Amino acid sequence: MPLADVQRGLDLLWSRGRVRVTPAVLGHRSSFVGTLLGMLPNVVVERDPVVEVVLRGGVFGWMRRLREYSAFDRAAEVGRRVGEADLRGLLLQGADSGRCGLCGELLPGSMLMPAFIKPRAECEEDELGELGNLSVLFCALGCDRLFDRGLVAVGPEGTVVVAEVAEGRLQDSLHELRGRRCVVYRPRNEKYFVWHRQNRFVG
Repeated sequence: MPLADVQRGLDLLWSRGRVRVTPAVLGHRSSFVGTLLGMLPNVVVERDPVVEVVLRGGVFGWMRRLREYSAFDRAAEVGRRVGEADLRGLLLQGADSGRCGLCGELLPGSMLMPAFIKPRAECEEDELGELGNLSVLFCALGCDRLFDRGLVAVGPEGTVVVAEVAEGRLQDSLHELRGRRCVVYRPRNEKYFVWHRQNRFVG
């Protein structure tokens, strides 16, 4: 089964809130892809008049609100962002823990902060619908702030690059990240990491 069909189904589900399970939409293995999508948390499968996988109303509702408000872009309010818990839950896909996108450490969900690789205010209209590609989880131990301040970035092939700073604990922290593999880097979100590297990275 082509993984591209699964990814297309995920992208449609996150951006539109529902996806029809038909060969025209999900390819010739649409039934199998639909079954996989139906196993995701916070979704239901509707069968009348056609089979559709649908995000539950509460989840899709907050996703629609993200298009209207820019509260996620206020870095100073990282711990109080509108819908932060919902986005964290979506990215964790129902798990209680996950890995930081930069350092790769496995941590409780409460220690992972949802972030946008490219600020929503800078996104084109079509990019706003790619929530699964645009957002990531970084740990509250420092990676979220380092990325937000442009002190770290993700280079080609997903390698973490760091800024050159004066000696001290900050430099030590950055050197610990240098050269690591960004565990959330994918071809589908590469353009957002490129944007961050070109527009936010101070290195």
